[in-house]
Amino acid sequence: MVQTVLHELGPIDILVNNASVGKLSPILETSLADLMVGVNLKGTILCFQVVARCMMNRKYARILNISSLAGLGTSFPGTSAYAATKAGLVALTKRMAMELGAFNITVNAIAPGLIGTDTALQIGILSEIEVRQSVEDTSRKTMLGRVGEPQDIANAALFLISDEASFITAQTLTVDGGRMDFLTYSA
Repeated sequence: MVQTVLHELGPIDILVNNASVGKLSPILETSLADLMVGVNLKGTILCFQVVARCMMNRKYARILNISSLAGLGTSFPGTSAYAATKAGLVALTKRMAMELGAFNITVNAIAPGLIGTDTALQIGILSEIEVRQSVEDTSRKTMLGRVGEPQDIANAALFLISDEASFITAQTLTVDGGRMDFLTYSA
């Protein structure tokens, strides 16, 4: 994959690790932990290892990992394995940043709260009433009174990969509308 990008598009200046797998399952019953670790952590590490080597030679780059509010703490039952992998991304972000800072490479993360996407809202899995109830319940827990939109995450990502954020590294930006039930977990 990386060789194709390098050949067709040239040097890689920005890497966004955004692959994710998550499914509700009590931790004592989950058989999905291996899948979540494989995609959410191992996939990030493998992409990082290959792309970071190319970036180090150029002495400039931006890496952004997409974690989750679940990685900072969780109020949703059945998300323990998912939360553990997303917490791992927060820790990896700090370690990656420490190892690459000398090469003028910043590494940051975004921890989204509930974002109004089909996947996050479990459209097609939950009933329309359950989706509406989830949005209403989460909206009541945010200071802004709503769930996020994909553009909210895109705007934060654009900032963190821009030159305006050149002195920001090893940070996790929580983009959750001010979730009041997560205040003590803000990074």
